Amino acid sequence: MKRIQLLSGLLLLALMPFASLAKAPDTLSVYFSFNESQLNDTAHDDLDSAIYEGRLSVGQSLLIIGYADAVGSDGFNIGLSRQRALTVKDYLLQSGFDERDIRLLLARGESQVTRPAQPGGYRPDRRVDIVSSNKPAPKTHTIRLADHIQRKPDSLKPLTTAPLDLSTVPAGQTLVLENIYFYPGRHIVRKESIASLQALLASLQAHPNIKIRIEGHVCCVSPYIRDAMDNDTQVEELSLNRAAAIREYLVAHGISNDRLSIAGFGHRHPIVNPERSEEDANRNRRVEIRVLK
Repeated sequence: MKRIQLLSGLLLLALMPFASLAKAPDTLSVYFSFNESQLNDTAHDDLDSAIYEGRLSVGQSLLIIGYADAVGSDGFNIGLSRQRALTVKDYLLQSGFDERDIRLLLARGESQVTRPAQPGGYRPDRRVDIVSSNKPAPKTHTIRLADHIQRKPDSLKPLTTAPLDLSTVPAGQTLVLENIYFYPGRHIVRKESIASLQALLASLQAHPNIKIRIEGHVCCVSPYIRDAMDNDTQVEELSLNRAAAIREYLVAHGISNDRLSIAGFGHRHPIVNPERSEEDANRNRRVEIRVLK
């Protein structure tokens, strides 16, 4: 077993601020493929789900620690574990986290736990740990578009929308965007959704410093399927593509792409489970807006 690359005292020192922020730190582990430093589909989904469920939330103080298995030299494993930690950090930054909240990033190299030799290494050692200060999971709010849409006296004239005050929504909280309709199996937004999109657009125009993540969900498929089939692209990325369609609408109307990120959750986070009616399916077939900053 190779020598420990970083002194345990450094890790204890790094964790001390977390003790003052919460009663006990919480750790999320993200696992990597053999000799890989990029997120695989499972790691990608684990991070997205942790953000969605509030286990990782914007504003928390984070400690990111990379590890490798025992296959390879000391130098290789240190470099690999560091690159894994950097990959996770970059993904969190893309998801709206502030670099100032990432207190320390460590590369531990190979795990120091004695395990039987395996040619392909030991999967639990190929990971990144994210230690965060505990924080209550954000609550989900519903945008009641009826409160934000004003119809002119002449019903034939177009709708006008009053800006939603996103500045009052704490970072990390989500809002269910009502009345967003897509054609079945497609990521094309129906005309009936325009009023909802106008309300979201107006709120982003009114608050130019706010960043959001657009999160798509689908109904009627197994939660073990990563996403539903998009009939337009013939790829199982329907929830992601629907979120991308909302982003494209906002960008086309002048919102900077830097303020918008997207995620597709498939059917992993249903509001109603099991679905027993079309109404249940419609509640799960939704787009949510998460305020990031």
